[in-house]
Amino acid sequence: MRLLAGCLLTLMLLTACSTPPSAVTSQVITVHYTFSTRPHLADLYDCAADLPGVILQAEERHASFLDPMSADLILRLGAPPRLDTPSYALGTDELVLIVHPSNPVTSLTAEQAADLFRGRIRNWREVGGAEAPVEVWAYAEGEDVQQALQAALLDNAPLTPSAHIAFSPEGMAAGVASQPAAIGFLPRNLLSGSVRPVTLEGRAAPLLPTLAIVREEPQGKVRALLACMQAKVR
Repeated sequence: MRLLAGCLLTLMLLTACSTPPSAVTSQVITVHYTFSTRPHLADLYDCAADLPGVILQAEERHASFLDPMSADLILRLGAPPRLDTPSYALGTDELVLIVHPSNPVTSLTAEQAADLFRGRIRNWREVGGAEAPVEVWAYAEGEDVQQALQAALLDNAPLTPSAHIAFSPEGMAAGVASQPAAIGFLPRNLLSGSVRPVTLEGRAAPLLPTLAIVREEPQGKVRALLACMQAKVR
């Protein structure tokens, strides 16, 4: 009986002296992203899942409504017109011109492509295509991918006012795929099999960084999340 009591006392002392496991501190990380950066969402969620206590709140937004002061992390394609806070590259993506699969035009000069989107070239026959009026497709003003095209190809000149507007990559692909005389553009990572890419003669497709923008130098779990995402694209 004395032996049993001694064993119980020893067990109680060991239990009392043992260090309790430390509690994991939860942290909500808010991420706002544009549709152009959807290919990075899998990495974002994988990295968040590997960080104990991280609760991810991700929301897709129009590029015009992205504000580093309203989120822990902003994901967009290319730099905004004004960038006053730290940013980090998460790889690159190309802008690819797309046409209907039946369009016989397979390549364009940069000048021809610009003139098509400006509305200066109005018929495909002017660039070796069929006798058909050009149907230009673009994105809503202010979208990151729209800003990127106008800066890289049009020197920030305006598009033709008759352009059809797509509000998503899916809308762009569907619009171009439905009109044999259409031309539009997509990030290569979102290229659809329902359309055909057109090459630019004499120059590479516009190459843009995918940026992670923060309000200040990242610390703690936000820093760890960024480091993980960068490691996945190397």
